[in-house]
Amino acid sequence: MSDEPVCGALGYSTAPEVIMRCVGHLIVVGALPFRLGQTGAPWWCLPIFAVVAGVTMTLAEDLRFARAIFLRRDVRGYAQVRIAFIALLGTPPFAAGTGFVA
Repeated sequence: MSDEPVCGALGYSTAPEVIMRCVGHLIVVGALPFRLGQTGAPWWCLPIFAVVAGVTMTLAEDLRFARAIFLRRDVRGYAQVRIAFIALLGTPPFAAGTGFVA
């Protein structure tokens, strides 16, 4: 695998591709953590969900990352940033789903 850039956000050419990508992120960051909270899942399930969702979304973007995630530091970093975003942005919907009121 060549050392091509990891983030291919600018590589999408049509509006439906961009819209589908945004809808997918909204579902993973908002709807799924909210539903997870509604099921009564404990708080420690959210980081596990973030890891699984972050790695899955990284691999869904480009299947060549499946091998590179173990070999290239930049791909691992890209996956870690996705995991962090899902964990941070998914916390408020998860808390709202549990009925937690601050």
